[in-house]
Amino acid sequence: VAQAADPDFDVRVHRVRQITRPRAIAICCELCPDLADILCDGEGAAPSATSANLASTPKEVARLVRASVTRLLFALGEAWRPVVLFFDDLQWADAASMELIGHLTCQDNVRCGVVMSFRDTEVNSSHPLTSLRAKLARTSREHFVDIQLAPLQLVDVQDLLADTLGTPAADVAALADVVHAKTGGNPFFVRQFVERMYDKGAITFDFATHKWTWDTGALREAA
Repeated sequence: VAQAADPDFDVRVHRVRQITRPRAIAICCELCPDLADILCDGEGAAPSATSANLASTPKEVARLVRASVTRLLFALGEAWRPVVLFFDDLQWADAASMELIGHLTCQDNVRCGVVMSFRDTEVNSSHPLTSLRAKLARTSREHFVDIQLAPLQLVDVQDLLADTLGTPAADVAALADVVHAKTGGNPFFVRQFVERMYDKGAITFDFATHKWTWDTGALREAA
């Protein structure tokens, strides 16, 4: 996907190989094996160049990983085209992962943006993400943005369904009422519910009229 989307893909790979030390590349490939096909000519990282073989203590392993990932991102990022990393479901992240993410957010020489997503109902005051957010709010006020995502309103669900089904918004009003009531406006649940109702035949495409139709009664009775 990255190769298809980036016309300068080969140039960027060459830059990474020139700037990043082989040891750092090997450790990054150890963390993400898919990188081996790109950065190691398909041969993968050398078995001797792993974090376990290069470090004798967990702290040293962590230091090597931080340094290697930072070096890789430094090589990838450019002033006019920075790298953007998206970390999802951080409510499940462990302390070591949060330490690495925190390290990346404070590297001024790395042209990298970090987007973090998590369920705030599953993150308490002792979670490592809580302290990281507090630190970023304190030290990076001009760059740190905290966005609270509220459930979709009824009109939002209506617009989403209209766009998905290629149908005027007014024509999906009744469908939107049911979907919003069933899902509480949670975008993930909206998608799941609509897909499940399609699989069950409660939402169908009429090839004769070239329009989507639905059984409102069946939708309301669905669990």
